[in-house]
Amino acid sequence: MAQICNLLQLAQSLIATLNETSVKLLYRAIKPLIRNDLHGTGVQKRSYKVLLLLCDEHNAIVCSADNQEQLTELIDLLIGSLLTCHVSGERTNERKWLQPPTSSTELTSIHSIRLARSVQLAT
Repeated sequence: MAQICNLLQLAQSLIATLNETSVKLLYRAIKPLIRNDLHGTGVQKRSYKVLLLLCDEHNAIVCSADNQEQLTELIDLLIGSLLTCHVSGERTNERKWLQPPTSSTELTSIHSIRLARSVQLAT
């Protein structure tokens, strides 16, 4: 677990310098870490931080509203991970999605995530 955390910290520091191929590879690598908490909450929380930085730095590649398929995959990842999301990772998870939407697609995405979150809290 400590090695994974260290690699995720390294990834965080290098995100700004990554090219498109590397961004896609990193995104594929962190998806399983976000989906479940088998590696511990620290790994999951750092994975969310990496995802947040990927969305901030490489928005056109990871979560562009222009690429509907990629956006849908990201939404499914976030909604699917809510059941295993540790409380410490939820704040990182939601911080990006609580910003005001810039398009109708983002608005729909935010409502989907909030709905899934409210369902999780109700159960």
